[in-house]
Amino acid sequence: AALVSTAEEAVTDEMCERYFQLLCEFEPHLARRFLESGETYRVEHCLELCRQYDIPDATAYLLERIGNVAEALDLCLARVEVSIGAIRHQLRH
Repeated sequence: AALVSTAEEAVTDEMCERYFQLLCEFEPHLARRFLESGETYRVEHCLELCRQYDIPDATAYLLERIGNVAEALDLCLARVEVSIGAIRHQLRH
């Protein structure tokens, strides 16, 4: 999901962030891929969006980027626990 910049129209940080907001809203499974693409964005702003739209993998990625590895790990472990709980529930029924 790379944005192309031409000499006539440069892509601004605000445009990237607006694009990311729309991505979070309509294609959340692509959010982390966008963040990893190297586009320019304010990490804190995008982290807020990831939390707002409940996108755990992208949230964990950004938490790692800002050095909050413990919170990122806690988020990942919580997702694993939820998945295990769902599997156990399915096995019982």
